[in-house]
Amino acid sequence: MSRIIESAGVHVIVDAFVEDPVVFAQDHLRQFFYKLVAALDMKILVGPDFVEVEVDPEVLRKSQETGEFADAGGTTGVCVISKSHIAIHCWPLESFFSMDVFSCGDFNPEMALDLIRSEMGIERENSHIINRKKPILKAPAVYLITNTVNGKKYVGKSTNVSSRWGYHVWLSGRPPTTAGYGHLHAALGKYGSNKFTFQVLEVHGSEEKAYEREAHWVSTLGTMDPSKGYNKQSGGLGGFQWSDEKKAQFSKKNTGSGNPMFGRNHSEEAKARMSAANMGQEHPPRSESHKRAISEARRGEKNNMTKLTSEQVSEIRRLAKEGLTRTAIAGMFDTSVATISRIVTGKIWAHVA
Repeated sequence: MSRIIESAGVHVIVDAFVEDPVVFAQDHLRQFFYKLVAALDMKILVGPDFVEVEVDPEVLRKSQETGEFADAGGTTGVCVISKSHIAIHCWPLESFFSMDVFSCGDFNPEMALDLIRSEMGIERENSHIINRKKPILKAPAVYLITNTVNGKKYVGKSTNVSSRWGYHVWLSGRPPTTAGYGHLHAALGKYGSNKFTFQVLEVHGSEEKAYEREAHWVSTLGTMDPSKGYNKQSGGLGGFQWSDEKKAQFSKKNTGSGNPMFGRNHSEEAKARMSAANMGQEHPPRSESHKRAISEARRGEKNNMTKLTSEQVSEIRRLAKEGLTRTAIAGMFDTSVATISRIVTGKIWAHVA
C-alpha cells in the first residue's frame, strides 16, 4: 500500500569551533546533555555515556607538522532519548566538535541551537535544521484534523494528503466567501493552526474505498454535530447529499413550467440544429461568435473540469512564481498537475492575472 508524506522528525546538526576546549570535559558534557534533554521536554532512556580516546603521538606529530586537521583523540558521547538520540564528537586539540540532536517527536530546534551555543561557548559554526520525511507516494487517504483546545474534529479525504493540511491553512486566511471555506477554516483562523493536529487515518488503493471510509469516520466520530466537529457534509462519494426538500426543488425547476426550455418558441434554424443533432446529421456551420463562446467556456471559469475560482487561479500563479512545485500546488487545490500546468502557462484562465 502506498505511503503518504509524514514527518520523520527534526534533526539539528552542528559543526563548530569553541572558544575554550575545557567545555569538552566529561562532567561538563554530561550536565549539558541533562539540560538539553530537560529543555526540549525529552526523556532519557540510556546514558549519557562517554568514551575518551587518547591522543596518538604519531598522529599528533603529523598534524602539527602539516597544520591539517587529524583525528588526534578526543571524546564521544551518546544519549539515547525517547524516539531517538543526542550525540557529540569532540576534538580538544582542534577546539572543534560535531553534534547532532534527532527525535521523530516534536521539539523546538531553535531552542536546541541556542542552548548548544551558550553551553559550548561556540566561536564559529555551521548548523543545519533538517525536517526529515518518510517515503512519499500519493494515494487516496482519509485524514483527521483535531482542535486541541476544544476537541472538535474534521474528517476529510484527499488523493494528495501530504499537501492537504497546507491547503486548509491557506484557505483559513481567505475571505469566508471563498469557495471551499467552511467551519474548519473559521476555527483555524480563530485559534491558529498550531492549535490543531493533522493525522492520516487510512490509506486505500481506490477512490471509492477512501470515500466510503470517509463517510464511516464522519458518522462514527459524529463530526457533523457542531458540538463535536466541523464537517458540513456527510462525506462519501461526491461528499454532498441533498435533503428531500432540495431534491423536490431541483425536480420542479427542471420539469414542466419550471424548466427554462418549457414553452420556448424555437426558430426554424434552431429546430433544424436540434433535429440534425438528434438524427446524427452534421450540424449547420457555427457562427464566429458561437465559436468564441465555446472557446471561452473551455479556457476558463466555465470549464467544469477546473472547479476553481478566479481567486484560486491567481493564488496558483503566485505560488508557482515563488517556486512551489506544480505537484505541491495540485495537492493544495485538490486538482491535477495537468490543470495546474495549463493555468501557469496561460492555456486556461488566460484572462485572470
